[in-house]
Amino acid sequence: MKVLVVDDEPALRQVLRHMLEVEDDIDVVGEASSAEEAVGQAALTAPDVILMDIRMDQTDGIEAINMLKADGFAGSVLIFSAYDQYLSLAIQTGAAGYILKGAPREELISCIRRSRPGQEGGFIFSSSVMNTSEGFKTAIDYLGGEFKGTPRAVEAAQAPDDEGKPTDAEKQIVEQPPGARQPFIGNDGELISGEVDLIIPASSTPGTLIELYKWLLNIPGFGVREMDRPWSGSTVLKTQLVLPIPLVERLLLSPYVTDVTDESLDIDEDTPRDGLTGMPRRVRLFRLTLASP
Repeated sequence: MKVLVVDDEPALRQVLRHMLEVEDDIDVVGEASSAEEAVGQAALTAPDVILMDIRMDQTDGIEAINMLKADGFAGSVLIFSAYDQYLSLAIQTGAAGYILKGAPREELISCIRRSRPGQEGGFIFSSSVMNTSEGFKTAIDYLGGEFKGTPRAVEAAQAPDDEGKPTDAEKQIVEQPPGARQPFIGNDGELISGEVDLIIPASSTPGTLIELYKWLLNIPGFGVREMDRPWSGSTVLKTQLVLPIPLVERLLLSPYVTDVTDESLDIDEDTPRDGLTGMPRRVRLFRLTLASP
């Protein structure tokens, strides 16, 4: 596979060249420091993948893609940038994927291989991009079929369906005066508020994860702040619960969740307590087992 490296920093280009050329299936056929050079080098070397910086001294990487397309370039362009705010533009312009500078070497190599023309799949959202707020929101829109072509925040306050409306018991909780200590609800209905991390196994399919995310938005007072998707291992949805609710019971109502396991650390008497529920304030960790598609 032939790769062209485009970046206006000579030192970084050299690092990338050395990093890539140790791979048996990757051949760095050239370097360029600008969009204009990239078009010329692409015409001479016919790379399969161009690793493209965004911010350069002259023409930026987004315009470079337009120039390459106008010149008949048939390969793929993988954006390699220190900034995530160009993600939507990259999708619109026809880039193959987006990875942030500083991502692990293994991730960079994998994204380049996946960017090669003819590979199945849509736009490549690297885990380094998914770890950012903008990247997460854009990826959810794109993978969920709702990408509109411009950056936009996910609507945290969507009109909830019947499945997501507060129960009578939850309404009573919210109406209680501050400082009131609340009892459990149901057999396993501990009231939970504050920061909550939902851990989802790596074996879960992206489609199921997207559907779960959309379902979670219907829980009153529940917001997803970001998604941490390490290069290997589980996905972690970092969330915030404004209203105290029996979260485990709610999660088990989801058609996408088959089991919930509390993995929170033990607490002691000095742990701060929530003024509304009287429950210990801490980041709660729940491991979810998702249904097969």
